[in-house]
Amino acid sequence: MYKKDYQERILNIVKEKFDCDRCDLVLEIYSKIYENKNLNNLDLDTMNSFYQTYRLLLLSSDKSFWENDFNAFCNNRGVKPKAIKYNALKLLRYEWLLSEKVFNHYENINNHPDVMRFATVTHTIGNMTLLPKGFNVGRAIATRDYWDLTLMSLQSFLGRSFDTFVTDYYMQDFIDDKLELWEGHCFEYPLPNSFNKEEAHKLSEIEKNQIVQSRIFEFMGNANDKIEKRSERLYKALLVKWKENINRGTINKI
Repeated sequence: MYKKDYQERILNIVKEKFDCDRCDLVLEIYSKIYENKNLNNLDLDTMNSFYQTYRLLLLSSDKSFWENDFNAFCNNRGVKPKAIKYNALKLLRYEWLLSEKVFNHYENINNHPDVMRFATVTHTIGNMTLLPKGFNVGRAIATRDYWDLTLMSLQSFLGRSFDTFVTDYYMQDFIDDKLELWEGHCFEYPLPNSFNKEEAHKLSEIEKNQIVQSRIFEFMGNANDKIEKRSERLYKALLVKWKENINRGTINKI
């Protein structure tokens, strides 16, 4: 997915980047499942970011390599990382991450079953949704693109309408137990590498990295399960809509 994004922007294969949460297939699915809703009045979004968590996992494994090898990679291309714009720097980071050297350096992480599963499910329909118009503005800053924090925010934003949102958008599996996707996750400490000052002072870097990785794998395990369950709900809902349309004679039987 990130390789496609990089190739399209750098090589100008297409004019705009590919966003899986608003591609033609997803829009077609939404038009069927949410046929009574005006998609123009809603925001489209990815619920949990793959890169956000993946990046923190690699940093917790070897921060020195992350920084030093990437700087060398940029220098070999005559680029000063601090002198280029954020989006251009991000694309360079993608290219670096996709190199064989870097993949092999982080091989244990890249081949971990939970990481491989997370890389897949975050790009499926179960990790994509519609949001009230305008709610998505600033969500990445407030929630760091973690869906449990977004649901907490939506509870406050929607009030009594929150239960309707859960039902309408098939979020039951994300609230079936507790909202937080890892223990202690909250707005005050939104990232897996967030620590209070007392903890940060007492813990060694090795201990902090161990805690970060423990939080991330707890998050991935919970998120993977919930995303897959929601995908199944959406698939079943799509089948129901398809059968209803057949019965109404609005589509041809296969």
